[in-house]
Amino acid sequence: MSSRQTSEKITLECLEAAPWPFVLFVFFAFISAYVVAKHNAFALKDTLLALGGMKKFEKNWLINLLIAATLTLPLGASYWVIAACGA
Repeated sequence: MSSRQTSEKITLECLEAAPWPFVLFVFFAFISAYVVAKHNAFALKDTLLALGGMKKFEKNWLINLLIAATLTLPLGASYWVIAACGA
């Protein structure tokens, strides 16, 4: 296999892996919004304000865990994609 074929293969693998951090972020953001809305009996507007930091809301261990996962898992996936692509 020549070096040109190898670099093309790496590029295609990187393009396939690139959307995963965004997918993880959106997934955990929706789950967090749902749990905050159910736990606090919020409407959509109040939920978005609460997750945006503009409205106080009651937290529990599940909400704290989901917020931490929303921030850390996509960041870790982004690091993995950048490291795997050699950028």
